[in-house]
Amino acid sequence: MDIRDLITVVAACAIVAVLALVVQPALNGEGFFGGISDPTPPPTPEPILMTPTPEPTETEPYRIFYTPNPSQYPLIFLPDHMSTFGASDPEWHSTQIERFGFLEEARGGITQYFSVPYPLWRVNSTLDARNHPQSGLLEWVLVNAENGEIIDGGEVRHGEVVRKNIQVSNTDVYFIVRVRDAYSYTLFFERPIKLF
Repeated sequence: MDIRDLITVVAACAIVAVLALVVQPALNGEGFFGGISDPTPPPTPEPILMTPTPEPTETEPYRIFYTPNPSQYPLIFLPDHMSTFGASDPEWHSTQIERFGFLEEARGGITQYFSVPYPLWRVNSTLDARNHPQSGLLEWVLVNAENGEIIDGGEVRHGEVVRKNIQVSNTDVYFIVRVRDAYSYTLFFERPIKLF
């Protein structure tokens, strides 16, 4: 190693040491040459006492079950032509939608009677036919329990969502459901929080 190389290395180390002495106090807020720091600490903020606002308690959606004995029901069979009920109704443009009930099964049947107090609600139906998606089918009708009149119905294939708006309230109704090659299906009962 040459003497010039040694002088260059020593000079570089001296420059780095001088820069460290100058920059480090500046990073600590003491000024470039160890100036006097501010002796007064910053004021601590006063704690704000807040009373907690109670969270609204949401009720769980009501689950509908199949009835064990539908022999006294006015209508117990689906109509021959389910296509007469048409496609899904248009989507609601409400700010918030509440699910207040549901039917979740893997087989068909006839539900117990139930009544909905809301003037406008909908049935949001989905089908999971993961084992046989090409042949999976869900068919359902909503029936007036007093006279057996069909209110509305739907036909759902795997991966589809069919929504039907219902404008019947405070009346006993029930579902007739038929499925084919279904893993599971769900009929959600939903209502708009704020009407249009």
